[in-house]
Parts: sequence; C-alpha cells; structure tokens
Amino acid sequence: MTTTARETVPGRVRDALTLAGPAEPDVTVPRAYRTLPDPERLDLFVDRLVDYRARVHTCTVQDTSRVIADVLREHGARRIGVPAGHDPEWVAEYDGETFQDTADAGSRGTADP
Repeated sequence: MTTTARETVPGRVRDALTLAGPAEPDVTVPRAYRTLPDPERLDLFVDRLVDYRARVHTCTVQDTSRVIADVLREHGARRIGVPAGHDPEWVAEYDGETFQDTADAGSRGTADP
C-alpha cells in the first residue's frame, strides 16, 4: 500500500510533537531590541512590505474603516472572513457580508450579526 503526503506529514508532525515533550511554561521574552521610535519602526515595516511587493495603504486610526472598505471594494470583495475578537469598527464602512472565521467553520464561517 502506498502512503501519500496527506497521510505521512500529519504523522510526522505528531511524532515530532511527542518527541518534543510538554511545552515549557510561559516565558517572558525581553523586548529591549525595540530601539527605534514608533514612526521609524513603522517606516521600516512599510519598507519591508514594499520589498515583498505589497500594496501599503497608510492611514490614521479614524480613516481605517474607510480605507479597508475602499480596498475591499477595489478587489470586488462581497464576503470576507474576520478573526474572532477583531475590532468591528475596522469593517464598519464595508457594505459586503462579513463572517467570523474560525478553525472549525470550514470555508463558510458563521455570519456576523
């Protein structure tokens, strides 16, 4: 019988997790490496996104909902999934359908009220 990657890969992941043992307790990660002021860090982040040919739309907090809605309209999005716990204000100006995307929702998700 031939095994497929679909069968082999999850088995290897399970084996690796078993060999790794239990996870360590929460560890505090030092953040002293954050030495740039916020505006410079944002500029660096945008520069890196542009390096990957991402289209970057900078905006203020007050304009976030409008910019997101405009970009979704540009792409013809009629239905989008949003993660649990997202700020609903981010998509308040979007006139399409939104649904809460969950791991067990499959491709359809659950519609937001």
